[in-house]
Amino acid sequence: MSDANLDALLESLTRAQLKGFEYNGFVANHAPMAAEVLATLGLSYADIAKWTETYLTWVDEPEPGQERIVDSPASLAAALGDIERSTDWVAFFDEELKRASWRDVLLSWWPRLLPGVSAAGTHGFLRVAHTVRTITTLGEVNATLLHEIAHGLGYWAARYQELPGAYAGARANRDLDAALAGLPWLPATAKSPREGIPGRFELLSATPDVAPGFAGLVQDVLPARPWSAGIDRLTAIGAHAFIAYQKTPIPFVHLVTAPSALRILDGVLPADLLDATAWHLWQFFAAIFAGFGALTPAKFTDDVAAPTATALWTGAVEHGDEHVLKFTDACLTEYARSGDDVFRRAASVAPSRFGTLKAKPL
Repeated sequence: MSDANLDALLESLTRAQLKGFEYNGFVANHAPMAAEVLATLGLSYADIAKWTETYLTWVDEPEPGQERIVDSPASLAAALGDIERSTDWVAFFDEELKRASWRDVLLSWWPRLLPGVSAAGTHGFLRVAHTVRTITTLGEVNATLLHEIAHGLGYWAARYQELPGAYAGARANRDLDAALAGLPWLPATAKSPREGIPGRFELLSATPDVAPGFAGLVQDVLPARPWSAGIDRLTAIGAHAFIAYQKTPIPFVHLVTAPSALRILDGVLPADLLDATAWHLWQFFAAIFAGFGALTPAKFTDDVAAPTATALWTGAVEHGDEHVLKFTDACLTEYARSGDDVFRRAASVAPSRFGTLKAKPL
């Protein structure tokens, strides 16, 4: 990453940190993650700044601070999963990062937050991962990047959401394909209590005919070891699924972006936490199928073109949608690793599934 790209990214992060975590009440602020992709790609300072300015017109103002969170069971329990405490959570993690290195803070808080990694469709986890990629690329950290880690962990904590099933009960009783085939699905007519991925997941957990069967099936699978092989399998299935389930692109994008992001943490998290995170990402992966599969009864064939990486990046940047940018980044990461053309095919259809980026109308 050049100095100009880094300057543009840090400016984008600073601007994004002044805004809230969401817009429309549930859509995550993707500016930090997408700006990191653009900076990694090598876009000019002006282009990154323009993209950020346009995108942030959509994002809400931050929640006002309410009460200082301290590291005590009562204080943490009162704030966990409460988006209205998001500003308090950022302040809490800012303090944590003053007392210890960013690596030590991650090692301390990762096990505590991991059961709720599905929070806001994994966007707290993703925001942390993209920041770690910048830090490891640069080989150094600064105040803006530390504050960005606080935002990622803070969002994760504020939208903390557990799913049925527990890692402690996981056993290698079924292969992944058999478990996916047996998953109970929420019916298409089921009404979510709130919008987006969190709403469907909330309904998934609260539906008596679905939750126990879902928990049993996800606990019947341990992703392949080493953990990276399990991620290989998840992302390949996710790319095929994104092509097929054309009516619900946002949830299915994350079948590639979320597991692929775990690769960034290799060398940062120890092996046991990487294994545990891989399982929780499998749990999230299964919940996307269970929560959204019935909403897309008609499937596309994945017999589509596989353009070059250069063509895919050009198309993604011209399109500008944050999901297209992040998905293209993840797909090409996985393609570089595996050589499987399904990732290029999946990235090629993404622009047609999302609207191009435009400023929010006044």
